[in-house]
Amino acid sequence: MVVIRPRPRSLARQQQGFVLAASLWMLAIIFMLAGSFHTFVQRKVEAALQAKAAISAKLDQHSTAQTLSYMFATQRVTRGGLVPYRELAGSHRDAEGHVLSDSLGDEIRLDGTWYRGLGGVFFSLQDEAGLLPLNSSVVNRLGWLLEAHDLDAIKVGQLLARLADYTDANDLIRLSGAEAQDYAEVGLALPSNDYLRTAPELRRVMGWSEWLADESLNLPAWFAPKRSSLINLNTVPADLLALMLGISVAELEGLLHIREERAFNKVADFQARSGVRLAWSEDFYRFFPSNRIKLRMASAELGQLQVIGIQYTARGLLGPWLVDYNYTTDQMDGDRSSAERAPGPLFDAQEIKE
Repeated sequence: MVVIRPRPRSLARQQQGFVLAASLWMLAIIFMLAGSFHTFVQRKVEAALQAKAAISAKLDQHSTAQTLSYMFATQRVTRGGLVPYRELAGSHRDAEGHVLSDSLGDEIRLDGTWYRGLGGVFFSLQDEAGLLPLNSSVVNRLGWLLEAHDLDAIKVGQLLARLADYTDANDLIRLSGAEAQDYAEVGLALPSNDYLRTAPELRRVMGWSEWLADESLNLPAWFAPKRSSLINLNTVPADLLALMLGISVAELEGLLHIREERAFNKVADFQARSGVRLAWSEDFYRFFPSNRIKLRMASAELGQLQVIGIQYTARGLLGPWLVDYNYTTDQMDGDRSSAERAPGPLFDAQEIKE
């Protein structure tokens, strides 16, 4: 006969306590896993939302650039800038049928002024004729800018000579200049011996990167890879214009107001209405925009500045516009915050077509 003895009560309690503890540990582990999974999912959701915002911002930038290019291909440009609306047929021609170039006063300015584009995009249009030339044979046109920043004559001559050596097609070294051997000795990339393609390439010229490093200056926005040394006084950026003319902030504000009301049409008109005497001869000034525009775009989502050099070719064989350069930079050359205060058009691509 088998006698089944009951287990001691203390042992049963111990087993129940073990099961309870194990259950609690399992629940804790499940909660920890659930929390970790929730955090993982949250991070993935946030990353997806950020990616979506970045893609949306890029699409807005692309749409803004294409809309502006379409406008340049179909709208009229005056001395004051790009006309942002359709004009009545024949309203921009005189009695003899000639196209009028006088400014209207409400154009999209081509002097680097910031506007609001599509979505959260800010943009500015800069006529390259209003900037300082990097590929002009008249390299001394940059000398005054160097001298204005307290560089002595020897340093100015050195920088200009090195720029000329970098861009010319030979390996002859100018006095105070530098060629391939000099670059190799200090571990710098060899000179291209060709025209500069973009303004930032100026940093590759020996000696220039140190001068351009001054963040208090708006230097990257002042240069253009153009060959012509002519300067369009209607599209020179405000800060460069003040430095070029040697005028005060108050005088600059008055000059900009005059220019925005009605763009200048010749040197005599500029000097008469502004009261400012020009230092260079009349041959170095122009008053109608060129067909080369530097488009800058920025958005809070991307945190970068996109710069596109566009050449508008109207009825060209390769299309109505060509892209000369396209790059992004972390350096926000220009005051993007002013875009929120600028009277820019909130345009829509469909509205422009209509």
